[in-house]
Amino acid sequence: MEDQICSVREFIAPELSPEEYQALSGRALLAVAHWRKRHPEFYRRLLADGTLIQRANDAARQAEMAMRALTAQGYSREEAWAISGREWMFGANRPSGR
Repeated sequence: MEDQICSVREFIAPELSPEEYQALSGRALLAVAHWRKRHPEFYRRLLADGTLIQRANDAARQAEMAMRALTAQGYSREEAWAISGREWMFGANRPSGR
């Protein structure tokens, strides 16, 4: 039996075309993977609406802006990522508009 190795795209978001996958930033990929695993209804709705890529990139942008603000306030990058990622990609601001 031949082992099959899937691509990262197939593992994170198999429903996306290669072009759609390439349109996601690195942090947006984290958001997509998290939403697909932990919030499948939310993920499917964004996918069906055609807004998944936009929403994930927006969340990643917001997290990056928050992270920069926090590091400017003296937080380490790790602390800033823990706070901003939790808020914008994995937490309260993620499933708005359910």
